[in-house]
Amino acid sequence: MANEKNKSLETAERILEKLIDSKFSRDSLIVSFGGGITTDISGFIASVYLRGIDVMHIPTSLLAQVDASIGGKTGVNSKKFKNMIGAFKQPLAVMVDTYYLKSLSKRHITAGYSEIIKHALIDDKKLLLRLEKFQGDFRTGKNSIELVNLIKISSKIKAKIVEQDEEEKSVRAHLNFGHTFAHAIESVQSFKGLNHGEAVGVGMLCAAKLSLLLNKLTIKEYDRVRKINKKYKLPTELPSDCEPQKILKAMELDKKSKNSNLRFIVLDGIGKAEIVENIPEEKILNSLKI
Repeated sequence: MANEKNKSLETAERILEKLIDSKFSRDSLIVSFGGGITTDISGFIASVYLRGIDVMHIPTSLLAQVDASIGGKTGVNSKKFKNMIGAFKQPLAVMVDTYYLKSLSKRHITAGYSEIIKHALIDDKKLLLRLEKFQGDFRTGKNSIELVNLIKISSKIKAKIVEQDEEEKSVRAHLNFGHTFAHAIESVQSFKGLNHGEAVGVGMLCAAKLSLLLNKLTIKEYDRVRKINKKYKLPTELPSDCEPQKILKAMELDKKSKNSNLRFIVLDGIGKAEIVENIPEEKILNSLKI
């Protein structure tokens, strides 16, 4: 079973040895079938086996369908931190079918909506409005036509951003909105608490709070972020075991720091994001008070 603990170099090595034993060649194709962890590790293996062979993704979770399978980011976790080892490897194709979502728990469906919400907050006001108006029980697969539309719109937003900046040297970093906080939360919890989508949900709320503290977001806009989290059953509070100082320490070790400065993605109003650095520690700690 794929999980953050076995998303590791050890797992990658075992799979690579099987490919070698099976005589996979440069003409071979790896097909990943699963969620975001499966997508990440399959892409990483494809990027290093024989210095690179083709990979195709069939994502089976909502989070993977709108985010992890798109854009070519691959990776495994180090012994202490998430996605510290990886490469950029664009898939040959991505095949999305909402049929697979019927097998997911409500919790895992909820997790996937965090990335759709993220794409709306950083790039598309109309998508946010659509999410706010979405009717029915979004976690049971009902109103599937609207869900297909949301996946399509969300995927196009990510693809558009990746096309502008494949290796995350500028605008692609906007896709990390909420993730600096989220990865720190996951690290503090040793990957045993919130799942990734839930961590992104609360991370986006912290990033929105930071945007508010930097006078880039109004209180009304911040409340919209909180309300959309609440509507889609995403966390609106930090887990009780995540003390702000522990989260700050974990963030300082995260790969998104540059030249020893923490980098954050904040909202400059709904639908627009930007990178900020050199944030006073006091503001970072205050942003965790959501």
